[in-house]
Amino acid sequence: MDEPKGERRCAVGVGAEGEPIFEQFVRLAWAEQEFAHFRTENEQLKELEDTASSCVVEANTIENQLRAKVAELKRQLAERIAHEDSQDRLFMVARRQIDDFKNFHRNLCMRFDYHHDELNWRRDLASLEEHIAAQLTEANAKLSEKGIFL
Repeated sequence: MDEPKGERRCAVGVGAEGEPIFEQFVRLAWAEQEFAHFRTENEQLKELEDTASSCVVEANTIENQLRAKVAELKRQLAERIAHEDSQDRLFMVARRQIDDFKNFHRNLCMRFDYHHDELNWRRDLASLEEHIAAQLTEANAKLSEKGIFL
């Protein structure tokens, strides 16, 4: 096609790869835009990675704190169980001593012909002492009549 005289057309230059310069420019501009987009995404990913790392560190810290708290609670539970066991043993010893004394009281009641009250036997301790003292006084009086003095 012949160019009309007097009109000049802009010539499109050709790049080194045989591609028109305008298309190279558009392609490079698009590549630059994509590169900027990837750079932004990369920065966002780095921020997410830093946040994730921070979260992992925080989670590990919390996990260590929880482990320490669980260990402390286990130690306290073991102490409480040991204390309760010792309290149970003390209660059993005290219960056994009370039962032994109650049996002793029952035997004294039988020996000195005094009524033993299973429920209120503690209340009757003073009455039993008075009953025994009265019997001993009576026995001493009978012995002294016979001339025997204790």
